[in-house]
This record gives sequence, C-alpha cells and structure tokens, in this order.
Amino acid sequence: MKNSIVKTALPLTIITFILYTKWWLVERKVGGMEIIYGFPFPFMANGATSLTFTFFIQEFVLDFTVYFLFWWSVLFFINRFVKKILWHRRFWIPLWLFTLFLMMFTSLLWSDGANLYRLKNNQEYKVLKSGFHYVGDDKTRKEWLKEK
Repeated sequence: MKNSIVKTALPLTIITFILYTKWWLVERKVGGMEIIYGFPFPFMANGATSLTFTFFIQEFVLDFTVYFLFWWSVLFFINRFVKKILWHRRFWIPLWLFTLFLMMFTSLLWSDGANLYRLKNNQEYKVLKSGFHYVGDDKTRKEWLKEK
C-alpha cells in the first residue's frame, strides 16, 4: 500500500508543482525589480531576454521535496486514519498521462538553450509583494504593482 501512496504522490507533486506556485516581486540590489517564482523558495527568475529564465537548482530540489512530502503526508494520513485508499488502473493511467503531458510542455520551457542554470540563488533582494500564481494567470509586473 505504501508503494501506491508514492505512485500517487509523485504525479500529484508534479502537477501541483507545474500548475500552482508563488510569485515574488523583488527589488534586487543590482538590476532593479524582478518577478521570481517558487514556493517556499523562489527557484525561477527572468533570464537575460524576455523569453528566457534563470533556474536555481538547489531551491528547485528543496521546493520539489516540500511538495512531495506534503502530498505523501496527506495521502498517508487519509490511508492510515480516514479510509484505506484502493487505487485502480482507471485512476493511475489518466493521472500519469496528464502528468506526462504537463511535463512535456514544461520541458520545452526548460530546454531553451539560452536559459541559465545556477546552483544557488546568491542575489540579494528585498521582497516588495508576493502572491500565488497558477498557470493561466497572465498578470504583468505593472498589474501586480497596482494591486493592494
């Protein structure tokens, strides 16, 4: 049964990680304002051009671990204390297909040759605003600044 919890927690982690995260409007000491993404640690920032990104590997791994532990804990708690979870293939196959579909499109974003990959975010910045972001929320920096 524990194997089924992991087999369910992993795709839920990936889906949540891709579709829902936190944005941070920050003012860097060098370079002005910027929007960075990630929860609980920002792992993605704008790159050198408008279509590229900078990814911070250490923060990415920590965020992914937090998401996975959250889903594993929720499923374990439900399975142990609320009701035994009996998963069928009819549930896992669509879940994994949707996860692979999301991963395929996200890999297009990550595989751009102009993207930068850093081990750690060493930039010093001050957080001006923050909020949650989901795929399809296309607010710009000016709209985030206007919100109160």
